[in-house]
Order: sequence, then structure tokens, then C-alpha cells
Amino acid sequence: MPIREEPFVTGEYYHIFNRGVDRSAVFRKSRDYQIFLSSMEFYRYREPDIRFSAFNRMNIVTAGVIRSRLEQSGVNVSVLVYAFMPNHFHLIVRQEAENGIHQFLFKALNSYAKYLNTKHRRVGPVFQGNFQAVHIDTDEQLLHVSRYIHLNPVIAGITTMQLLETYPWTSYPYYVGSSQGWINTSEIIGMIGSVASYRSFVSKQEGYARMLSGMRHLMMDPEDLLTSEVRKNNEAKIEDIL
Repeated sequence: MPIREEPFVTGEYYHIFNRGVDRSAVFRKSRDYQIFLSSMEFYRYREPDIRFSAFNRMNIVTAGVIRSRLEQSGVNVSVLVYAFMPNHFHLIVRQEAENGIHQFLFKALNSYAKYLNTKHRRVGPVFQGNFQAVHIDTDEQLLHVSRYIHLNPVIAGITTMQLLETYPWTSYPYYVGSSQGWINTSEIIGMIGSVASYRSFVSKQEGYARMLSGMRHLMMDPEDLLTSEVRKNNEAKIEDIL
């Protein structure tokens, strides 16, 4: 994985994204999505002294002992938002330790590449070059980026706004109470005030998401469109959002 010239800053938020080589699918089955999600949850810890593949084969008692040890070591990153699409993924993370984002992504992406290559009896990279990362400068940007990431599968026509609350391959269910777990929802919910306010904030874009879905053939790459629309909304203030 190439070294990023500008270092990540501990305590800061970043939008991380990458796609499959030649835009090919990297997630084909539900198990693929689940393996990637579970490997991220595992490798966010600061000192995993075993591979995720070995941890995943352990019985529940042994795995519980290992997990307790991992929790005591602390984390390299907090994961706030994710969305996994068939050929790409988006994350919002906060770096919690020096070089934490690099450590987290290096281990998680390599682990998933080994899994996929073994499964399909292939060799070579799974993801396209180095991951991309954008520093999130303001609270307003954090809110807007989170919304557009959560709406990725709606924009792509994979699910609907009504079903998004239970769609497992984004973190949105954690934000509306459908799932409980390791995703850090407190930062964004704290900014906007309540779960109800965040749900309303995201659902305001339902019509816009449908419009994008119907006009994708006239537009740029959906991921690039996503980023450009986020930039256009960065000037909004939280008081205008609520």
C-alpha cells in the first residue's frame, strides 16, 4: 500500500473510499460483505496479535478471551459510518492513535483480499491502488458526508429509503436504533441533537436519491457525483440543517 504524503492527524475525521480493480465487484455474496465488516471491527483494535481468519475460526469461549484482551489494548480508529457497495466502499473514521488509519486499513484490506483470492482461486490485488482519503474539516461536512454515504445504496437502486433502516451493509441501522454494536454514533447524533432529527435529515434526500438513480446514465461516476454533491453542501450550517 503506497504511503500517503500528508499524514493523518490523530483526533481528526476522514472520509475513506476505494473501489475494486477495474471497477469489478469486490462483494458478491452476503458472506463477502459480512467478512469485510467483521474484519474491520477486528482490525480497528490497536494490538491484534492474531489474524482475523484465525480469530474467526475460534470457539465462542476462546474468542471471548481474545476480544477482552483486544478491548484492553484500545483502538487505532473509531468507525462512525460505512457503506459497502458491490464494487466499492465508503467509511468515515476518526484516528485514535498515531498511524492508526494506515494500520487499520492495511490489515483489514489485506485480510479481505486474502479471503477473496482464496475463495475465487485468484491472485493479485482486489482493490484499485491506494485508498483515497478526504479530511473532514467541519461538523457540517461530517453530517453531510454521513448522509450521502448512507444514501449510497438508495442512489444506486440497491434498496429503498423505507428499507434502508434495516439494510445491513451501511451503518444507518445503528443510527436509527435497528442495530446495536461497535459503530460510534454518538458524535453525529450529538451534533444533530437526536435520532429523530438524524432520520429526518437523511430522509429529506429521498426524492433527490430517486432522481439520481434515474439519471445516472447522464451523469459522472456515482462515487464522484457523491463527492461533488457533498462539497456543494459543505457551506450549510447546522442551524440550517435542523
